[in-house]
Amino acid sequence: MKKILLSSVFLLATFFTNAQATFNWSLAATAFNSNGLLCHSIATDSQGNVYQTGKDANGTSNMYLSKRNSAGVSLWFKQMTAISFTFSYSAEAYTIAIDASDNLYISGNVTNGGAASINVDFDPGAAVFSMAIPATKKVTFISKLTSDGNLIWAKQFNSTATIYENNDDVVCMKIDASGNLYATGGFGSTVDFDPGAGVYNLTSVGIINARPKQNIFVLKLNSSGNLVWAKSFLNQTPVNDTSYPDQGTSIDVDNAGNVYTTGYFSGGIDADPGVGTHLLVKFNSNLISDTNTLFISKLDSNGNYVWANTIAGNHAQAILNIPTIKLDNAENLILQTNSQINASTLIDYDFGPGTQYLSVGNYTGDTCPVVLKMDANANFIWVKILALTQSFYTNASCNQTTLDAAGNIYSIGSFACGYNSSANTYGTMDFDPSAASFNMTSNGVTDIFLTKLDNNGNFLWANQIGGSGYENAKSFAVSQSGNIIILGESGAGFNKSATSTSAGIFMASYSQPGLSNSQFELDKNISVYPNPTTNEFNIKISENLMGAKATIYNILGQKIKDFTLNSLTTNQNLDKGMYLIAIEKEGNSST
Repeated sequence: MKKILLSSVFLLATFFTNAQATFNWSLAATAFNSNGLLCHSIATDSQGNVYQTGKDANGTSNMYLSKRNSAGVSLWFKQMTAISFTFSYSAEAYTIAIDASDNLYISGNVTNGGAASINVDFDPGAAVFSMAIPATKKVTFISKLTSDGNLIWAKQFNSTATIYENNDDVVCMKIDASGNLYATGGFGSTVDFDPGAGVYNLTSVGIINARPKQNIFVLKLNSSGNLVWAKSFLNQTPVNDTSYPDQGTSIDVDNAGNVYTTGYFSGGIDADPGVGTHLLVKFNSNLISDTNTLFISKLDSNGNYVWANTIAGNHAQAILNIPTIKLDNAENLILQTNSQINASTLIDYDFGPGTQYLSVGNYTGDTCPVVLKMDANANFIWVKILALTQSFYTNASCNQTTLDAAGNIYSIGSFACGYNSSANTYGTMDFDPSAASFNMTSNGVTDIFLTKLDNNGNFLWANQIGGSGYENAKSFAVSQSGNIIILGESGAGFNKSATSTSAGIFMASYSQPGLSNSQFELDKNISVYPNPTTNEFNIKISENLMGAKATIYNILGQKIKDFTLNSLTTNQNLDKGMYLIAIEKEGNSST
């Protein structure tokens, strides 16, 4: 079914139903692309301000950090720049984290392809804090700044690999209540994980295509950026292995300082970073070598092994993409991944001795996002399919999952519902993991989906964002007030009503509570129904709103149409998509 999700804002009344997210504001692609900005990650602080990291590709190749307030208004934009610039220089900030005092932590890479060392100023202010980047090297960095963007410290991690061999990356960071920083990702060759005067080398194991294979690391720094410990889960595959790299993708820490890491490996790893051995191997030794297996690990506060395990399955592509791990308030683990879901694929989602298989019927889909919950000892609690294919030619992939203060689970990703020419129909996906259904059909190549479950895995709502082209979510955050900020990529046709369409990056904000799945009603003055709908909907008003002006906007705030409400019920038609309805009368207006 093609759906139109309608979102009304009306200032003459104050009642909202407690359901889906509703549109607040957005920044179109031109707000970023006209300045040559590449955007990678966002985060929100305790005040609802939004921070964004990336790279300025407009001739300088410098990394940047920006801040907007909760209304999307730019507060500042700062760059970390090369003092001695070469055309072989590039710097990007990929990951951002925020501590309880709203200090900012960013990580990324600086690449120097030149024949001489260069210096990069990591202080975005008037002062200079220079760090040397050796010739033909790619260096990983982590820096800490205040909420005003003032540098506190910056650290670099040097590798023996050249830029052609280096695949070192910090993929995820987490800050605990004491300001300690935890990070995971991948490294190849030999890396000094002590950013201070000391040396603490970790050396990867394995070769891929004559280059060092990426291995998994877990790192802890104190609040001053000094090394506490660094550990590795070393590769256990043959020297001539041609499989994918191993990588840690997500990390979290409990109140006792225990560290939980998830990621993937393609052959085998030793998940005990100490003198002992705990071998994890791919879930089916008969499968081809270039398949990934998901793992989860627990280390104590000193980085010592506690436990580690994998998900088992029988299919080559059963576990895909980048898994995410989060701890709820009860210190249960929420794990998100993407799996191939069909009747012939058996995946055991119980990390313990039991078995928990998903019943998926006979649909033959590609990939589906899955969320599972377990306790701190990896004992199974539940598993849910976030989006299940309801027909052929459909798939979905989740990019990121996060929790709010109440433990509600938000997941974002993209989905595609292809066209079945023999049946002359488009596919659908069911975003309700219960026996009920909430089906959505993508508008174009791919659409963005956003779902919310409660802490028991019960479905609350799902939304979609998209046009006629390709849309994908790069990052999102849920503020303490419940606002949802999405950083995404849009394809041509995303703004079908605009005078000039532009593919690229967009940022959008949505608030909670919002509208219900069936009918949105505001203090008995106005209702919009049915919602969602195939194309037609009705606007019903009370007599005191006769003569009010109604304006319909798309999710980027661009006007689609306006009209006067001259009858108690007005029928309208819209193309598939998500819309905002604003109403104005006698000086009272929406935002």
